[in-house]
Amino acid sequence: MLQTYYWLLLFLPCFLANIEEDYTFFKIFLFNCTNPEAVAHLRAKPQLDEVGPYTFLQEDEHVVISQSETSELFWVKHHYLFVPELSSGNLDDTIVTLNPVPVFAAERTRWPGVFGDDDEPFMRIVIDDSIKWANESLFLVTRVRNITFDGIDSPMLHMSDGGGDIGAAIDGIFPFDRFGYFYDKRVGNGSIFEMDFDDQIVSWNGERDLGAFYPRPCDQLTGSLGHQFPSDLVLERKSLSIFSDELCRPLNFNFQTDEGDGKMLRYVLDSGFVGDERVNASNSCYNPYPDWVPDIPFYEDISALVNVTNVDLMTGLVNTSQCMNNYPMYVSYPHFYLGDYSLGGSVDGLKPDAQKHESYIMVDHLTGEVKESMIKLQYNILLR
Repeated sequence: MLQTYYWLLLFLPCFLANIEEDYTFFKIFLFNCTNPEAVAHLRAKPQLDEVGPYTFLQEDEHVVISQSETSELFWVKHHYLFVPELSSGNLDDTIVTLNPVPVFAAERTRWPGVFGDDDEPFMRIVIDDSIKWANESLFLVTRVRNITFDGIDSPMLHMSDGGGDIGAAIDGIFPFDRFGYFYDKRVGNGSIFEMDFDDQIVSWNGERDLGAFYPRPCDQLTGSLGHQFPSDLVLERKSLSIFSDELCRPLNFNFQTDEGDGKMLRYVLDSGFVGDERVNASNSCYNPYPDWVPDIPFYEDISALVNVTNVDLMTGLVNTSQCMNNYPMYVSYPHFYLGDYSLGGSVDGLKPDAQKHESYIMVDHLTGEVKESMIKLQYNILLR
């Protein structure tokens, strides 16, 4: 069965941190779809315009819980303050983007057994009827503030208000009363980290591995929080890892060059992070349950289709669905930089550029202290 897949590019969050001047900016670029009707009804190639940045000052609330001879346990929550002077646009700008509510709800029904035994096809019918009842469409026009931090509203998000089994199922898909890609940053509880005194992670939210998300060996919990690295790793120019609680995994930066008369070392996120198994075999366990499978037909034995891959995940994409409530979310570099050629050809409006889209950290050659970091990623939804 021939199917068309699209990667709907949503947003580009960029973190810029300067340790010496003690600030962190969080910049969001969004993609505006200019031909939503043609995409929705004719399966046309999406035409996208990048808008932004919408710049926020990130302030960290940091509370020490306990200390031992080897580590410190603390709670962190990020707060974001919009900075209009450093933004191109305002939070009331309107944007045409993929509607996450019906897309994520429909996606959840693709897998039998998600809601309970013998839920197929009953839950698929329930969700389909709910989407129609709520008058949801594939695309929506919304404000920047709503799709990011403030959240969008929908009758589907309130189906759980009355309780019952259907309400519990909706709650499992959408745990909050509104949906925004950063809404959890606004209403969530933050994270608890345990770090040793080399700024290397020991535990995250009480867990000492990532077994809840990935099989071995990708279950290893490693990395710093991006402030400091052990000096021996820096002296030997070894790979440096920053743990991302956004992706539930470490980001591995590789040495690129010396700068500033050798006193500063530049490390970059390269093709190894987004490479498929042919580029980086160790990435396979970060994509343990590939979900590019055909729609499950209505016939008796569907077990043969569970966890079956009909298209391999290509270079340029990182499966982050396990970390994002099982939404069909995939991370890439901006504009599919370093990605497979077919990715860039799936939409119009992209211009990958190493100078604009490469992520890097600048590290002191002796102390291992991070002086500057710029992390640029792109979040995408798989639209079947």
